[in-house]
Amino acid sequence: MPSYKQNPAPIEQYNLTVAVENAPGPFDLVEGLMQYRITNPECLPPAESFSGVQMTSQFYGIPIEFSRLQDGTYAAVVAADGLEDADYFGRGICHWEPMGPLVQMRAADNKVDARFIISLSSVKLASGEPERKHYKRDNYPRIKIADYPDTGKSDPGEFDEEIRGKVFSITLKSKELTK
Repeated sequence: MPSYKQNPAPIEQYNLTVAVENAPGPFDLVEGLMQYRITNPECLPPAESFSGVQMTSQFYGIPIEFSRLQDGTYAAVVAADGLEDADYFGRGICHWEPMGPLVQMRAADNKVDARFIISLSSVKLASGEPERKHYKRDNYPRIKIADYPDTGKSDPGEFDEEIRGKVFSITLKSKELTK
């Protein structure tokens, strides 16, 4: 696996904001990855000869560092052009495109509490259109399954009727930075 190079001077940067509403408690861990993929897989090494499986991933993520703005609101900066296009394998220049940010939140910094997950597509990242997900309050901080990945629902109406009044939401939005 090569060391993919981060772009030292990204131009397409975005402020990310994560806003939590009506949560049953605080989130001590807010982390994420800005996800990218190689658009031209022919730049990768050949597939493994016996199985025909491509052993080198065409996906990569740069960690996102969030800061707490106020209670329930967090912010970070990500770059759509965060990785350098380069010839990493001697097979031509690999070109990267953003897939978007993926964020996970936990009540505490541990591997037991549920992970409340939200993401933005590259289209929503660029357009500034927010993503809002709803989660069952009863899943906070954890349920019987350790490290449960709760991806939420886009519409609270997707929950059973008795649950609809017992949800909280997380909204992820972006705003392009101007230079």
